[in-house]
Parts: sequence; C-alpha cells; structure tokens
Amino acid sequence: MNKGTTLIEIIFYITISGVIFLASFSALHTLTQSKVQNQVNSELGYQGNIIMNQILETIRESDSVINPSIQENSNLLSLEKDENEINYELSENNILISRGISEPTALNNSKVQVIDLSFYNYSSSINHDSIRVMFTLQYTEQAGNNHQRQFYGTASIRQEK
Repeated sequence: MNKGTTLIEIIFYITISGVIFLASFSALHTLTQSKVQNQVNSELGYQGNIIMNQILETIRESDSVINPSIQENSNLLSLEKDENEINYELSENNILISRGISEPTALNNSKVQVIDLSFYNYSSSINHDSIRVMFTLQYTEQAGNNHQRQFYGTASIRQEK
C-alpha cells in the first residue's frame, strides 16, 4: 500500500483551506464594518446630544427671545440673558455660538458637519417663549460614505416667580 497523498486528496485539502479562509475573511470584513458603523453612530449621537443640551439649557436660562419672532422660523437664534445677547447660527457647516461681543465658537468638532439648523418660536404670547430646535449632523467616512442624523428638542424660558 502506498503511503503518499493522491492528487484528489491535495485538491480536497486546498478546497477546504480556501473555504475556511473565505469564511474568516468574510467574518473579519463584517466585524470591521460593524465597528465603523458603531463609531459613526456614537460620534453623531455624542456630538448631537452635547449641542442640543447646550442650546436647550441656554434657552431655559435666558431672559427673553429676540429672534425668531413668535410663530416664526429662522436659522438664527438670538437670546437675551443679563442684558447680553447670545446667538446660535449655522456657518460653514458649524453651529456657532457668540456671547455679547465675543468671537463665535463652533459647538461641533471637525468630525461632523451640520447641514441644517432651524429654530421655531411656537409661543402664543410674549410672556412665554418656547423654541423648537432642529438640526442635522453628517459624518463622512474615509471611504466617502455619508451618515446623517437629525436632532429635535424644545425648551421654554423659565419664568421667574
């Protein structure tokens, strides 16, 4: 009896090795895509929540809304607090905040772009300002894939008692 391997056995082993390699490569590719997707979702959620919380808290602590007017929509939010004006606006894919005469500061980092920002004053009277905030963040992967997420929030100026 011959103790060597036959051509059929070699082809069989190569085929089995190829199937194992392809399955491993496919699993690795899926894991990598999942990791990237989780990073994108995490970054969008983190940035969006920080920005929204800051805007809403500023609205709550303000004395009055300068812009937008009652029942109006605008891409600029102007508030008055302690006789200083606070502005939020969209400029070059960044949400900028400026307080008084200070230079505007971007709220989002360079990983995300803001592609839409609007403020709606849905108040029914001057004495009770309520503002709805909406913005859309976009994250662009190195591969060029864009991911977007919208954020909504509403806040009212706290009334002094």
